Amino acid sequence: MENKEELLSNLYTVRQGLIFIYEKQISLTELENAKRKTILIQEELVNSFGDGTKPVSENLLKWSFYAVLMGALGNIAKFLFLGLWGEGNVRELFWYLVASAVLVFLIQKKMRQHQGSWIGLGIFISLFIVLTTPLNTIYIAIKSFMSIDILAAIVFSIISVVVVAVSLILGNLFYPRWVSFINQLIDEENRKRIEDNEMRVEEYNRQIKRNEEIAREKEQCELELNQATQVLSVFGQGWYPKDYYFMDAVDFFIASLENFKADNIKELVNLYDDTQYKATQLAYQEEMLRLQQDQFINSQKMVELLRYNNYMQAMQIGQLEAIRINTAEAASYLKNLRVQEVHNHYYN
Repeated sequence: MENKEELLSNLYTVRQGLIFIYEKQISLTELENAKRKTILIQEELVNSFGDGTKPVSENLLKWSFYAVLMGALGNIAKFLFLGLWGEGNVRELFWYLVASAVLVFLIQKKMRQHQGSWIGLGIFISLFIVLTTPLNTIYIAIKSFMSIDILAAIVFSIISVVVVAVSLILGNLFYPRWVSFINQLIDEENRKRIEDNEMRVEEYNRQIKRNEEIAREKEQCELELNQATQVLSVFGQGWYPKDYYFMDAVDFFIASLENFKADNIKELVNLYDDTQYKATQLAYQEEMLRLQQDQFINSQKMVELLRYNNYMQAMQIGQLEAIRINTAEAASYLKNLRVQEVHNHYYN
């Protein structure tokens, strides 16, 4: 460099190129976030295409339906039998019937293949509650026969047979109608599921197209970024230190030169290193690499970190030497780049 004025002018030209690179890197960060978002949406949509449930044994649900009737009739029979001696418990009958209604509700949920482990658990608990009385009645009948209590054995046997027989008769009568009603509900849910899936497929395809658009935008952005980097390499060849092509360093160089803290590029580099900003740059570059591994990159934090990123170091030597222009052409190219002015608030 012939003098400080020429050095300062060239530093501003380098800064122009670095601002352009800085802006393109920010654009790439935003595009990468958009890409990761589309991929995440696609994965969520794929997972939502199926409801994830397994087929339910129809026989199991059929006998559960019979158990509902047996439980309800058994408790009604118990209430009426005890009522003959004035000991019928209305509250107990009410809660047993509520348990029967809950069991019916849970069975239809299971038949419609709704998700939720609580449904299976609820069916098990409800079955246990509603079958307590009829199973206990059968147990008393058997115990009475074994103890040769003929009267009790006959009474409880008759009650047990009536409860089981009526449950089977009513079950055969109403189960097909109940299944038909449930199937109508299932058909309606399937129609909604198909409509939802069609909408999901449409959204999935839209996300694929968006991902393709992002890929094209990234390709163009990287092309412009690499071209600017190549030109900047040509312009700085022989006078600008290759390890200091980042915003924080050039801002420091310009501010130090304007404030008469140094007279040439060597003094500027030494001054920068002496103030330990170089150590800060290395730490920020490590943090930036960690940030890029996150599911979504913190764009605001990345803007700060990119001030310390030397994109030139990420380029291969062959890429930097691929362009064939002279220094004057490189200077003209850099000065005519369209950039947003990034004011130096760090070293003024």
